[in-house]
Amino acid sequence: MKKIYFLILFFSSISNVNSQCNHTIRLTDTFGDGWNGGTVSVSVNGVNVLTNITLGSGFGPMNVTFSAVTGNTIRVYETAAGSFANEMRVQVFDGGMTSIIAQIDPVTGTATTGGTTGIANCPPAMTFSSSTVTQSSIASVVNCSSNAQIIRLEITTAGVTAPLTLTQIQSNFAGTALPANISLAKVFYTGTSATFSTTTLFGSATPTVANYNINGSQVLATGVNHFWLVYDLNNTGVIGNTVDAIIPQFTLAATNRIPTVTSPAGTRAITICLGPGGVTSGLETWLKADLAYASGSPATWANQGQGAATLINGTANPARNTTSTSYNYNPYIEFTGPSGALFNGGADPVRQFVRLAGNDDLVGPNFRSLFFTSNLTDLSRVYTHLGTVNSISGSSPLNGTISGDDNGGNAAVNQAVYDPLDFGNIAGVWQRNATNISSNAVHLTTKNMLSAVTATGNGTIVNRFLGGQNDNSSGSFEGGVRDWRGPVGEVIGFTSQLTAAERRRVHTYLAVKYGITLAGNYLNTAGTNIYTPTAPYNLNIIGIGRDDVEALFQKQSHQDDDTVRIYLNTIAGTNIANGGSFGNDLSYVVQGSDNRRLCTTASAMTEIPASC
Repeated sequence: MKKIYFLILFFSSISNVNSQCNHTIRLTDTFGDGWNGGTVSVSVNGVNVLTNITLGSGFGPMNVTFSAVTGNTIRVYETAAGSFANEMRVQVFDGGMTSIIAQIDPVTGTATTGGTTGIANCPPAMTFSSSTVTQSSIASVVNCSSNAQIIRLEITTAGVTAPLTLTQIQSNFAGTALPANISLAKVFYTGTSATFSTTTLFGSATPTVANYNINGSQVLATGVNHFWLVYDLNNTGVIGNTVDAIIPQFTLAATNRIPTVTSPAGTRAITICLGPGGVTSGLETWLKADLAYASGSPATWANQGQGAATLINGTANPARNTTSTSYNYNPYIEFTGPSGALFNGGADPVRQFVRLAGNDDLVGPNFRSLFFTSNLTDLSRVYTHLGTVNSISGSSPLNGTISGDDNGGNAAVNQAVYDPLDFGNIAGVWQRNATNISSNAVHLTTKNMLSAVTATGNGTIVNRFLGGQNDNSSGSFEGGVRDWRGPVGEVIGFTSQLTAAERRRVHTYLAVKYGITLAGNYLNTAGTNIYTPTAPYNLNIIGIGRDDVEALFQKQSHQDDDTVRIYLNTIAGTNIANGGSFGNDLSYVVQGSDNRRLCTTASAMTEIPASC
C-alpha cells in the first residue's frame, strides 16, 4: 500500500498591532496675555484632528489632547498669526508625556505641508515587575522617636501609560518586642528616590493587633518605587528591646501581591530617650553648644529635639564657637556679624539670630515652654525678641508684667505675668519699646537663664523667640537690626506646657551645667531632691553630676569669681577635656556658699589634692 505523506506548514504570524493613545499639545504665551487672535491646527497623517485652537488669555499652559497611533506623523502649524505671533509657543507630548515636538514658535503650513512634525508614540501600559522588602536601618533608635525608619517596600514597574495604583500595605510587628511601645505606624512614599523623606504620606494606622493594614492611594512611577514603614515610639519601650516589621503582602491595582522577601534581616534596638530634665514630651528644639563645639565655627547646629529641622546660620556671618571657660567650663556659641547680628539678610536683615532649615523662625511651630541660657560679656549687645504677636506667661527670673505687641503698637492679646519660681538672686529688667531695646524684649544684665511657660488656659504661645523681627519707627517689625547678639549656651523649646515639677528639673539641668544659682530645690530627672538652698548657704550654688537621660556629664564646676572649684579626676581647661567619670547614673555633688571669707584648718589642708 502506497503511503502518502502530507507536509503541512503552519505559518505563525505575529501581528504588530499599532497602539492608539492620547497625545497632548501644550499652548503657552511668553508675555502672559494670551495669543491675541493667533491659532494653530494639528493634523495626524495629513488629517486635521484639532483646528484653529488658541490660548485665550494668560501665560498658560493650556493642554489639549488628541488621538494618534504609534508611528503616525503629527504636524503642528500656525493658521493665524494674531497680533503678537512671536509670543506664541507650542509643545507636543506623546502618550507617556515625553516631548516629541520641542517647545517652538509655531510655523505656518497646512495639514500636509509646512509646520513642524513629530512621530506619535504610545508607550506600553504599566505592568508590575517585582517587589521586595529591605531593612532601611539597623541603627539603634531612641525610645521617643518619631518617624523611625523600620523597613522599606520596593515595587518595580515597567511601562508608562495607565499607571498602577497601590491601595494597601499589610504589615506585621514580627521582631518588635512589644507592639504597645508603638503609638503609630506610617508609610511614606518617595517615588523612585531611595532617600527617605516625610513629604508624601501614603497612610497610617494605630495598630492594635499583630497584623494590620495601612490604606492609601498612590499612583506608581516607572521603575523602582520606594515605600517606607516608620514608627512613632511612645517612650514605654525597654532599653535594649528591638523594633521591627514584615510586609506579608500589598494590594496593587486590586491584586494582592507577595514580595519576594517579606522579612529582611536586621532589627533596631531601643536606646534611652534624652531630654533636659528627663522631659521628652513635646521637645521640639534642643540646641546645645557643647555638641557644636567640635565643628569649630559651625555652619549648622544640629537639633537634638524631636523637630526634624536643623539650625542653620546666615552664610555671610556664621557663628563663632568660643572655647572660653567662663561659662562653667562649657563652650558657648558666640553670635556675631554686622552690628553684632548673626543672620545678615541683606537690605532687610531680619531674623538675625538663627533659622531652622525650611523655616524662618527658631520655633516650629509653637513653643509653650522655653528655656534659654547665656553668659553675658557685653551688656550693650544683649537683647532679644520674645514675641511679635502672642505674649508669654510663666516662669522667669524677672518679676513684673509685660504686654505683647500685635505688629502695630497695639495692646497685646494677653498679658504676660512672670513668677520668679526657682530664681531668687538673678538680676534683670523687662523693657518694652525702650531706647535701644526691641519691643517685647528682655534685657539680661548678668549670666542668666530665661524660662517662660504659657499660663494655664490662656492659649498663648512663645512665638518667634529669637526669630529676629524688630519694631521700627513704622511699627512694622521689618526694619530693625537689634536682634540677639552675643553668647548662647543652650536653647530648649517644648510645644507642650511643662508642669512646675518638670520646669524645676529642666532648671536643675541648666543650673548644674552652667553654674546658675536657683532659689528652689534642685531635682534630678527622677524627681529626687538633690539640694535645698537654705540660708545662709543659698548663694553661688555650683555642682557636678551625671544624669544619663538628659546627657548631663558635668565633671567640674566653679563659682563665678573662681574662688571655689569642685571637680572629678584632674581639673582641665574645659568640662569636655576632663577625663574623669562617674561610676553611677544620678550621681551629684552640689554645694552652696554664704559669701563670707574662705578659711581653712589644719585638718582641711591634709585633704588638698596633690595636683593643686
